[in-house]
Parts: sequence; structure tokens; C-alpha cells
Amino acid sequence: MNLCFSVLLVLCILQSTYGAISREVFPIEPNKPEVCEYKVGRTLAPGESLRDSTYCREYTCDKDEAANQLVLTTVTCGVMSVRVDPPCYLGRHPPYTPYPQCCQPKIVCPEDSN
Repeated sequence: MNLCFSVLLVLCILQSTYGAISREVFPIEPNKPEVCEYKVGRTLAPGESLRDSTYCREYTCDKDEAANQLVLTTVTCGVMSVRVDPPCYLGRHPPYTPYPQCCQPKIVCPEDSN
């Protein structure tokens, strides 16, 4: 039982480290709203996060007081390699599966016809 738990724990840690992160900086300007723009016309206030299930990503807006700027962090699934042996195949998640569940590979195996 301990071996099974250990293997599961290692797989969870590996899965959580295979993401992609990008950061965009927004200078804080006088007389302008302090917001991070994650899409044209769509904004987040400092301290806010949004999970975008359409594109399987998460946006977070943070305020860097020392540098007088806002930082928009975007976290996505990144790239992973999955080997699937026939007759199984790599399927798609249903639309709007929330982040980070949409990052998990979905392996589909046909039921045994015998």
C-alpha cells in the first residue's frame, strides 16, 4: 500500500510541475485604473484570479508595490508526452472542463467486446 501511495504522490508532483507560466507587466500610471488586462477589454483587479475553462488557463493579477507595477500571471498546461497503446486513444475533455482538470490527459479505451 505504501508503494502505491508513493507512486501516486510522485505522479501528482510531476503533473503539477509540467505547466507553462507567463508574466506580463502593467506600469501603474496616475489617474488610470489599476487593473491587469488579460483579454482586450477584460480586466482583473490586483489580488483577483480567474480560471478560464474555454482556453484551459488561469489568470492572476498581483500588485508589485516596490516596482510600482501590476503583474498578470497566466498559467497553462504546458506540453506533456503521453503514450497510449492501441486500442486505447487520447480523447478530449468535455467543453468547459475547469482548469487544471482540463490539463489531465484523458485516455479512452473501448470496452472489451468479448
